[in-house]
Amino acid sequence: MGVTYDYPRPMVTVDIFLLRIHHDEMQILLIQRG
Repeated sequence: MGVTYDYPRPMVTVDIFLLRIHHDEMQILLIQRG
């Protein structure tokens, strides 16, 4: 999943941050299903 930004982003911190949020959402969905 690639996201393009109109501004220079700080290293990979933004990607890691987004991945962590996405991971947490997936776990919440799995817990709600189970």
